[in-house]
Amino acid sequence: MSGTTPGEDASQGDDAGVAPRFDPVIHEPMRLRICGMLATMAGMRFGDVRDALGISDAMCSRHLHALADRGYVELERHCGGVGGHPVVWARLTPVGRTAFHEHVLALERIVSGHGSAGDRRVIRDAGGVPGGGRPPTAETTRG
Repeated sequence: MSGTTPGEDASQGDDAGVAPRFDPVIHEPMRLRICGMLATMAGMRFGDVRDALGISDAMCSRHLHALADRGYVELERHCGGVGGHPVVWARLTPVGRTAFHEHVLALERIVSGHGSAGDRRVIRDAGGVPGGGRPPTAETTRG
């Protein structure tokens, strides 16, 4: 991809000292994809993020700013774009990289069936089943 800058193995395969933590801000599907892309790069141009996700400028801006508001992403304007227009670059901050890795570890625990009661509470509080009950099944919804 022409607008990306490769990082120094930004994936940091060593998860020592990183605890699983579900993060509802990162968990939103577009934001999860953004973090996943930025975790492997030193930075990406706004237009490349937008194009990779297949979303509008406004939607891309909304998601990047939601991550930036939490301190997870840094947005920088640089001169030298086409026609002299500034180019916005996005990169994960150290806080964002840690939060993303913690979230991925929490997802891995959930998928493997090793999620703790605390994981289920956080997921429920982030928009899961209200009141902590079980979702209705075919057996419980039959009259």
